[in-house]
Amino acid sequence: MKIGRAGNLAISSGIFLTLSLCYRFLSADSDRVYVGNKAFDYGCLFRKMTGVPCPGCGGSRSFVMALHGDFYHSIQMNPVGLLVLIFLVSVAVIQIFLFADSLGYGRAVVVKIRRLFEPRILAFAAYFMAAVALGQWIFKLIPR
Repeated sequence: MKIGRAGNLAISSGIFLTLSLCYRFLSADSDRVYVGNKAFDYGCLFRKMTGVPCPGCGGSRSFVMALHGDFYHSIQMNPVGLLVLIFLVSVAVIQIFLFADSLGYGRAVVVKIRRLFEPRILAFAAYFMAAVALGQWIFKLIPR
């Protein structure tokens, strides 16, 4: 599917704008996410029903912590939050390169980027994220 110049620029701008707004208005600690200094305590439905944390527990806090540069605590909360941030920034940068390619710049880089979209590489990335999520979930379930 070809997006076009305006689409590439809109996608990258939208991602960077959203991340900038999240950086400005969201903060987190080990207990909850704060939206403009007000606690946003939504809780996990899976945890409320079973008493066991789900594989996504801590993902929002992890994402916000990674966005603020607190990678250590982000990984402690849930490593998938950091992976999601890396994915979003990567998509935005790739869209900028595709936009530059449509203007005739950076063809060699874009050829290498297009190789990353082969189905086996995308499948590996999806399996890797699932393995990280399930691995950290199993690790959290082990009593200490």
